[in-house]
Amino acid sequence: MAKYKVGDIVTIRQWEDMAKEYETNSCGTIEMPCNFVKSMRYMCGNKYRVDDVLDSGNYCIDGWTVSDQMIVNEPKKQQLVIYRKGNATIGILKENGKEVKRAAAKLHPDDTYNFETGAHLILDRIFKDDAIVEPLYNGKVVCLSNTNNISKYTVGKIYEFKEGRFVCDGGHSTPRYAVHTFDEWKASSSAEWLEIKE
Repeated sequence: MAKYKVGDIVTIRQWEDMAKEYETNSCGTIEMPCNFVKSMRYMCGNKYRVDDVLDSGNYCIDGWTVSDQMIVNEPKKQQLVIYRKGNATIGILKENGKEVKRAAAKLHPDDTYNFETGAHLILDRIFKDDAIVEPLYNGKVVCLSNTNNISKYTVGKIYEFKEGRFVCDGGHSTPRYAVHTFDEWKASSSAEWLEIKE
């Protein structure tokens, strides 16, 4: 599969750089998967538009057949934007100006919004390796204080997390999005909690 598409702008590597990496034959051709001949030397260090992508995965650039090995592997310009929209924190990861991943952390209606907590959740969700799945939290916690009384939690009562959630005094499962650790729950809740270790 081709790395670039028609219309992309690429930079051709310097002659000396390619000559160090690959053999140069007696005719002065750099022998690589798609040979770089002396007549192409004018292209070195310059930017060109990809005119066509060939079936071989090579490119037609300025009338020449060019391979990935002849093109400067420019580092990706990455940008992560995290912002608040209502009671949600939104994160967008861009590479070279194009959106590659988006994540959202929505606030549970019973909790108080905290941008820092939302930003941490966004970072976890954007950069988390999808192949590694952290288990959901199971354990017992006790409510130490609930001064805001936003959620129906009774001070001194023990609640049991099962698969990242527990049933509050109001009868519904909380939090809205299951948590993986006690610390994740503690950071997202407006009440104060203590984990019970058995």
